[in-house]
Amino acid sequence: MPITIQIEPLTAEAFAPYGDVIETEGRSSFPINEGRADRYDALGVVDCEGEDQLPQLSLVEARQYDLPQTVTFLERHPHGSQAFIPTSDVRFMVVVAAPGEEVDESTLKAFVSNGKQGINYHRNTWHHVILTPFDDVSFIVVDRSDPGSNCLEHWYSEDDQPQIDPSGLDVN
Repeated sequence: MPITIQIEPLTAEAFAPYGDVIETEGRSSFPINEGRADRYDALGVVDCEGEDQLPQLSLVEARQYDLPQTVTFLERHPHGSQAFIPTSDVRFMVVVAAPGEEVDESTLKAFVSNGKQGINYHRNTWHHVILTPFDDVSFIVVDRSDPGSNCLEHWYSEDDQPQIDPSGLDVN
């Protein structure tokens, strides 16, 4: 006679012998990107071989940005890539500059997703804050487990902050 499997609610405790439940309920977060987003770190850790640093899965709940926008700073991650995968169909903008030790402003570009795309920043790619969503959206993030040692910033003075030109862009 076959075994009957009873369906039960998915909880972190019940599922712990099998894996991680990736959720924000009851988890700690901290503000990032000048308070425009809340980050929930290490909601699940990718298990892989290696010493000291492991990849991690996180969830970022990003709030809508209004355009036009000023680029106040760029950051880069010298020890790992950083992927953002939206959990719903929301378009967003990314601002990037070529990888390198210093920001090459001649390579600054802004791109808008079609709402069904995620992005993976290559190691050392300069980028502006998290992303610029046109509506509130959550992103699954895959990056290095020690972001404190993997984030270098380039801040602009108030007079030198690059501006985004939204002319011709339909954000709806």
